[in-house]
Amino acid sequence: MVNCRTAGEFLRSSDLKRPALVAKGSNVTMVFEAPGIHLTAVGRALAEGGEGDSIAVLNPTSYRQVVAVVTAPGTVRVGPTTMAPATMSTKSPKAVAAARQ
Repeated sequence: MVNCRTAGEFLRSSDLKRPALVAKGSNVTMVFEAPGIHLTAVGRALAEGGEGDSIAVLNPTSYRQVVAVVTAPGTVRVGPTTMAPATMSTKSPKAVAAARQ
């Protein structure tokens, strides 16, 4: 859906959206880094997200859901602060972020 504005109208923050770097249902590279460790695994995004958004990701090997932060196209970061099981796997990135607070 496109939201058209006429000349002179102000933009609202709700009119702006970060470009999606991860599409819902796409395969993503999950990256876990700690001192001396760099692990990667493939996961499936359960929501779309832009850079810095928290999204739910399914690990297809263990069928566990984790919350991850989008870092680049097709790439998310998981770590000690994002390893809590996702509780709203298919909700929007805003809903995921709101629930984490």
